Amino acid sequence: MTALSGRAGPAPRDMTCPATWTDCRVWLGGIRKGLPTAVMPPSRIGSEGPPKTPRRVETVGLPRIRSPRGATSRRVALWSTASESRREGSIESMSTTLVVQSYRTRNVPEWIVRCIQSVVKWAKASGHNYEFIDDTLFDLLPTWYRDRCGAQILPQTDLARLILMRDRLQKGYTSVIWIDADVCIFAAEHLRIESRDGFAFCYEMWIEANGNGSYLTRGPMINNAIMVMDAYNPMLDFYIHACQAVVKLHPAGTIGRLDASTLLLSRLGSLLPLPLIHCVGLLSPPITREVAQGGGTLCAMYAAAFGRKIGAANLCGSLRGVPISGVALNDAEYACAIDVLERTCGDVINRYLAWRGVQCAG
Repeated sequence: MTALSGRAGPAPRDMTCPATWTDCRVWLGGIRKGLPTAVMPPSRIGSEGPPKTPRRVETVGLPRIRSPRGATSRRVALWSTASESRREGSIESMSTTLVVQSYRTRNVPEWIVRCIQSVVKWAKASGHNYEFIDDTLFDLLPTWYRDRCGAQILPQTDLARLILMRDRLQKGYTSVIWIDADVCIFAAEHLRIESRDGFAFCYEMWIEANGNGSYLTRGPMINNAIMVMDAYNPMLDFYIHACQAVVKLHPAGTIGRLDASTLLLSRLGSLLPLPLIHCVGLLSPPITREVAQGGGTLCAMYAAAFGRKIGAANLCGSLRGVPISGVALNDAEYACAIDVLERTCGDVINRYLAWRGVQCAG
């Protein structure tokens, strides 16, 4: 745990793209309950939660997203991406790897659209197939599991994504990659998602205020914002079993938002050396705001704590509008942060590795 205080510095200019880096394994030494999540739920549709009756699933490509502002440019861009995915990244193509995402298809923030499009672009450039599924993702869940989770959406998505990945592997893919909808890829040429042991999860460091004007780093931890699962690996079935076992232990409505994801995986990582992805940052709201302003003290603190350059960032969209360390982000700030990350190829954070004297792999 590290303490640091200070204000954001001036916006960096004329930055260059970072060098490459690799994944590695770590041993984890503990977890603090109640930390914010790295998981992005597909959505909650009103107070009733996700749908309970089956609906059609739009696969391979992005479904139409209606904008309350009638932004036709958004729909045109999405349908253009979808048509390319269907022609060149369909289920029938020769690729053996599938990238899958899920999100609601109404009232979608523009910055989420940009995140999804960045993933579609990366999948295509990597030669992977791409599939998008809407809230029918929840139809994959057992009824008892949804009843136990109650209003907690995150544990429902934790299991649903695993069942979806298993189904796609059973249909013939050799590898399936899940990427949360609020993950933005801004240096695609540097993003490496590999499954050296048949699976991989995401390495995580978290920065938050400690109440006296300074900030603390918490971690390392493990999250499932990006996961890769290969066919015939035992971890997928084990994780599906573990999610259900954890939820069964709790009376209805008492499951925690991280109990089937960050807490479970981090505790497991304290016992076993899990293969991890080390090129995806997890940006808490204070860091995201500072990124939108061009970088500064918190970006430097995060770079030193993370220790490696990042090519993508989990923007923690589930915390949109939620005060974290005194910061409640709005859509404009998320969009601004994406602008800076894309313009600098992530150097708004990565440049501080050299500044702090951190030796980073890759």
